Amino acid sequence: MLFTSQGYLFFLPLVFVATYNLPPRARPIFLLAASYVFYAAWKPPYMLVLVLATLLNYIGGRIISAQPSPFRRRAWLGLFIAADLAVLLAFK
Repeated sequence: MLFTSQGYLFFLPLVFVATYNLPPRARPIFLLAASYVFYAAWKPPYMLVLVLATLLNYIGGRIISAQPSPFRRRAWLGLFIAADLAVLLAFK
């Protein structure tokens, strides 16, 4: 689905209305699912890459937040940024 397609003209308002009618704790999960649907409408095979990148960043955030020193947090942050860039370079 492209931003200029007719499907997007229906998808965006639907997601917008649904998001604000959901309880606040359910909104991030719904928006993540809606993002996956939007991306899958464009290239379904790349969904695995998107899910893996999401998991990589989630795990990275957990690791970074568990580090006691600022130096270690920055080091892990640099590693996960490099991993994200590697994924981006591999698929673009």
